[in-house]
Amino acid sequence: MNVTAPTEDSASPVWMDTRQVASQPVSLDGVLTTTYFGADYRVGSDVLIGAMVQRADRSTNPLIDGEEAGPDAYVAGPYAAYRLSPNLVLGARAAWGETSDVTTSDNDQQSLAGDRLLTEARLSGNWAVGKWQLMPAASITYVDDTAIASISGLSDAAAQTRLTAGPQIRRQFNAGDAGSLEPFAFFKTSLDLDSIMVLPDAARNTIGGGVALNQPDGYSIQATANFSETVGAELPDAQVAGKVSLSMPLQ
Repeated sequence: MNVTAPTEDSASPVWMDTRQVASQPVSLDGVLTTTYFGADYRVGSDVLIGAMVQRADRSTNPLIDGEEAGPDAYVAGPYAAYRLSPNLVLGARAAWGETSDVTTSDNDQQSLAGDRLLTEARLSGNWAVGKWQLMPAASITYVDDTAIASISGLSDAAAQTRLTAGPQIRRQFNAGDAGSLEPFAFFKTSLDLDSIMVLPDAARNTIGGGVALNQPDGYSIQATANFSETVGAELPDAQVAGKVSLSMPLQ
């Protein structure tokens, strides 16, 4: 998603980004594949507008014999970014779509289908510190899911508002004809604002790093690994995840 800064050229680029995440929490082993497809248009030097379709497919294998789940979702909608200053960008997006979740066991199959609303506001910074780039960010995300069970016919609605914030540092190295290499490290903390009064200390912290290869033709390949856990959780919920993403211009 290019929602953090206006593009450098005056054309309206069409782009695609695909990411695959393998995770290993305490009770679940799965792979999440997310694909983004969108188009940007720059209005002047400080404003970017665009539209995007996002599809996510997850293959999970709970540690229960004979049972597996395969939830997926898609959302689509507009986004925009405005450069507040040379170092600060304010971005926002809204998206609507559908979700589905099929769970298969030895004896039967259950499915959930529903509607999803997603909105997000994000403030991003970028400062040069010597040869490094300091890139703090903070965002507020609201997700509203309404699901209907295929067997019981019952519906259920769930909404969540999360605040996420943290810094990232990067440094670019010249890789010759291959482009540039950018190692990076980050820390972020995420808090469910709907339950902050009940569990004020239940923040989820994530620390990680990786490397990106940016090619002159606009292609980018990035590998990331991270470790996360919830502070003060009664049950262990530590999670190790790895992600490989490929971004490419389609114009």
